[in-house]
Amino acid sequence: MALYERNNSTNKYPLFKEIFKDPSTSSVLDYGGNRGNLLYFSNGEIIENTYTSIDVDIESIESGKQEFPNANWYHYDKFNYMYNHNGQTTEFPRIENKNQDLIWAYSVFSHTDLEELKYTLKWLTSFNFKKLAVSVLDINTSEVLQYFYTRRVKDYGYSFKLPDLKGKDYDIVYFFDHDSLIINREVCPKLTCQHFVSFYNLDFLQDYLKQHGYTTTIKRPGDGYFPFLYIEN
Repeated sequence: MALYERNNSTNKYPLFKEIFKDPSTSSVLDYGGNRGNLLYFSNGEIIENTYTSIDVDIESIESGKQEFPNANWYHYDKFNYMYNHNGQTTEFPRIENKNQDLIWAYSVFSHTDLEELKYTLKWLTSFNFKKLAVSVLDINTSEVLQYFYTRRVKDYGYSFKLPDLKGKDYDIVYFFDHDSLIINREVCPKLTCQHFVSFYNLDFLQDYLKQHGYTTTIKRPGDGYFPFLYIEN
């Protein structure tokens, strides 16, 4: 049984295609791929047996296997603040195919700390890839801050005024639920929470990653509210 009904809000394939152009002859590694939404919404442009999804949610992986049995599915049982509170492993899945042309991660590193972003980039860039794009949240984008503030007020009745974060001397902000912030820390404690979002000053983030060997550019597909760190070999 499907975990949820697909709707337009889960369709990020137009963003994927805007960044990567024609994927029809490419293998795709979808990090945080859930049940294969990217594959589903590609309407056959991504070839099923060249698609690989990795996710911390075992139910999503099992659902994807049922719907797309010829694709490649890997459960990564790692702790996640929102999606896998009981995750135990620190070892990445063993992916048989090291040739992954296009590597994509949408709405993954907006729910992890900076240490995990750095740690995972090291693994992802160990593949033989052509292009890599991972989304993050920009602390200086008013519309995004207002969106999360409004959502938390709706969910909890009140929230920190997130739009006030813009322009402050903050490089990293981790936002727990609706009333807890951790500022400018690379490593965030594994606190129990329902919601967790990380925001970055993009200039800081690019400089930080460059110091660790990753030269990135920023891509802003679609309406531009959700930027991607982009690396091309």
